[in-house]
Amino acid sequence: MGSKMFSNQSINVRKGDLTKEQTDVIVVCASSKALLESVLKSGGDAVQASYNNGLRKKATQVIAVAAGGHLRAKEIYFLPWEPNPDETLLCKSLKNFVSNAIEKAANDNRKSIAFPAIGCGQYGCSISLVAKTVIEEACRLRTLYPIAITFIIQPDRTDIYDEFQKQIDLLETSEPSQSLEQPLESPIISVSIGNGIIVVEKGNITTQKTIIEAAGDEVKTTYETESKRNPNSILISTPPGQLSCRRIFFLKWKPDADDSILRQSIIDFIWNVIQNIISCNYTSVAFPAIGCGGYGCSVDIVVKTMVREIKNQLKTRNLSLTVKFVIQPEQQNIYDEFCKQVLASKEDSFSINYLAILEFFYLVFITNYFAFKWDPKCFLINRSMFEKTDVIVVCASSKALLESVLKSGGDTVQASYNNGLRKKATQVFAVATGGHLRAKEIYFLPWEPNPDETLLCESLKNFVSNAIEKAANDNRKSIAFPAIGCGQYGCSISLVAKTLIEEACRLRTLYPIAITFIIQPDRTDIYDEFQKQIDLLETLEPSQSLEQPLESPIISVSIGNGIIVVEKGNITTQKVDVIIGSSSSIVLTQTIIEAAGDEVKTTYETESKRNPNSILISTPPGQLSCRRIFFLKWKPDADNSILRQSIIDFIWNVIQNIISCNYTSVAFPAIGCGGYGCSVDIVVKTMVREIKNQLKTRNLSLTVKFVIQPEQQNIYDEFCKQVLASKEEPAEKSVEDQLPTTWEKSTGNQLRFVVLTNSDEYKSVFKDFNKAMKGKYTEIIKIERIQNERWLLQYLAHSRDFKKRLRIDTEKRLYHGCPEKAANSIIQDCFNRSFAGVNGTAYGVGVYFSSSAIYSHGYTQPNANGERCMFVSRVLIGKTTKGDSSMKTRPVGFDSTTDGKHIFVTYHDAQAIAEYLITYK
Repeated sequence: MGSKMFSNQSINVRKGDLTKEQTDVIVVCASSKALLESVLKSGGDAVQASYNNGLRKKATQVIAVAAGGHLRAKEIYFLPWEPNPDETLLCKSLKNFVSNAIEKAANDNRKSIAFPAIGCGQYGCSISLVAKTVIEEACRLRTLYPIAITFIIQPDRTDIYDEFQKQIDLLETSEPSQSLEQPLESPIISVSIGNGIIVVEKGNITTQKTIIEAAGDEVKTTYETESKRNPNSILISTPPGQLSCRRIFFLKWKPDADDSILRQSIIDFIWNVIQNIISCNYTSVAFPAIGCGGYGCSVDIVVKTMVREIKNQLKTRNLSLTVKFVIQPEQQNIYDEFCKQVLASKEDSFSINYLAILEFFYLVFITNYFAFKWDPKCFLINRSMFEKTDVIVVCASSKALLESVLKSGGDTVQASYNNGLRKKATQVFAVATGGHLRAKEIYFLPWEPNPDETLLCESLKNFVSNAIEKAANDNRKSIAFPAIGCGQYGCSISLVAKTLIEEACRLRTLYPIAITFIIQPDRTDIYDEFQKQIDLLETLEPSQSLEQPLESPIISVSIGNGIIVVEKGNITTQKVDVIIGSSSSIVLTQTIIEAAGDEVKTTYETESKRNPNSILISTPPGQLSCRRIFFLKWKPDADNSILRQSIIDFIWNVIQNIISCNYTSVAFPAIGCGGYGCSVDIVVKTMVREIKNQLKTRNLSLTVKFVIQPEQQNIYDEFCKQVLASKEEPAEKSVEDQLPTTWEKSTGNQLRFVVLTNSDEYKSVFKDFNKAMKGKYTEIIKIERIQNERWLLQYLAHSRDFKKRLRIDTEKRLYHGCPEKAANSIIQDCFNRSFAGVNGTAYGVGVYFSSSAIYSHGYTQPNANGERCMFVSRVLIGKTTKGDSSMKTRPVGFDSTTDGKHIFVTYHDAQAIAEYLITYK
């Protein structure tokens, strides 16, 4: 036996029989008939069947089959390979054969693998060329993967054995400069993840001793100044100095002996880096191997968590970002672990890139600071809708006004309006003006009258407040309204005028904006009534003002060691450690700064200019009763998934900085619930859920207050509802956490996976089917697991609803027989209602399932090969009742119908899911 040693593993060559090799994996060339027949014969019927199934599905890929019979390996990899008379192409194909097998084995966490001497038998390839190529390729891969590699040579082929031995001996005796085991430079591993790239390389992150020493005096001074000025800051950002980057981020991080806390700290570290990179529009970043030095942390946990979180961030945020992990040259084990984790379970192709050179870019965005002063009584009544103003507001249900504005705006406005209407017909949408319109922008808002006066007034207030809040957030200075409801709808003019004017008056105390109501020239009656209401407001005593509503209760809920509080009030009067502002909300920022005074104003302006891309600006409290004010960058989005993620990021950043400073209380405003047009339901639900999640998962002793403006009753109600709802409910699981543990990683759109015959999963499905169908079938061809993620998540949501409503689990495992063509459609599109009635209508016109496999067998049909299909399904029967043929939908109060014995009929697409498909004869 010859061997070449690497670390504590080896490359071996040995005479023997591949079928008797005790190893994790044996590799079989599918085009080598003699070896293939020998392995299949030794493996028995189960291996033969699994191989046939795999061959039908992916004849050009690696087919992995659990070993059985007399084979001593754990698994067999069947790979295609064909020789080539062109030596260059032959060598390339040999390398691919070896690398495809070893990379899969490494990703499957296998520790040993055995190859035959492919090409040296029936094909008559040059033995020396084959031996040299496969040994050198195996040697290269051993520098990347910790796996023992053996080449098994037929006992009677001493010529082949000697050539393989010779190649190993050559490697052992080669000079260090020639050795493949000790390359001058370790390869740079590069893997694509979505639109991003992860790179692992050996090197020095500064090319000198330490970052500050390498970067020079400018960085040293900045770092020391920032550390003294804000010792609790999670992140210190400095210029690059003499380094070849655009910025240096120094982040606070502390290891922990508790593995769960260690993982969380690494996730937080990565999250903070990504947040700041996104904020600055950077496209590349280099990380050191934090925690892998003298901290005594588990390298496996540190590296796995870092890589997994980077992959997660790249995929979930769809980032076009290059991430480099730079490992010190002497840290071979850490480099190997990073390579292993980056390459493991990769979802996209990877390449070895020896010339990866990165540059670090960043763009500068300047956040302006605005100061406002205004007169709280600034109302005008005009008689021209074409008033020169920043915004004109149009009620989309007022046909005459809508037509007039669109006609005056021309084709561009009409086209923009049509686009906006298709996207968000129930929200405020803004369109730039054109044509003969003199305003800068048009807000189109939906509105409908109501015969109930209370509801009418509420809808009028919402119409005005939605428009004004959006205008204020858009930094508009003036806005013009029509007298909605006073024309074709015939609403009470006095009631409309009173409601609109009072709401506008209330909003003028909050927002620095000039408000105009435009009355048609011929409607003097309406004009007079609006004027009357303004005159009445001017004569009201302060105590009579509508701005003093009754106090709402303060809601307080305990979550773990923390507390969530909801109250109406003023964010600037809160007695907490930290008050939160959003620097993207000009009105909120201005309100806080005016209340806090000149010290805060100066600090905010200085920090904004000094670091315009900063996610967070921290200022002293000034005249407020807190210890610190955090202004965080936040931007709403029309895409609900992006909106949710932005709120989660906002909360995460706040919590991170609170933990860093050891604060114990914080007050949040209702960000995003003003004039952004965001869904209040989504914003509030996401804020509350993420705060609950942070309090529970981090076990924080923290009081979190949501402070709602007194006039925002609907927002206050929504916060109360979400804080009080299901307060002990666990944090929402990620998609990955909801997938069954038996599911395999899939590439592309693969939905069907053959279950290995020797697995417990296979035996469980087989046992029940065989018991019911004994004597009714001759053989099972295969059992496939169905992995339709979209369908599963719909089913799980339906299941949660059933359990919540019925307080019991009504899921059953039932059979559904059908022809092969129908089975293919079901796997793609679920048991939708197009299948209703296919298996009869005796108990309702829905989708039929049965606990009897024999009954479902009656609805199968053999294909050209005599094979039949039957699904094993998970079905939510819910509350069921006896069905009959007249039932085209579920009876009121019930979820399914039944024959009272074994048949169940469902009426909702997400009420059942195909778990397995049994193909049999």
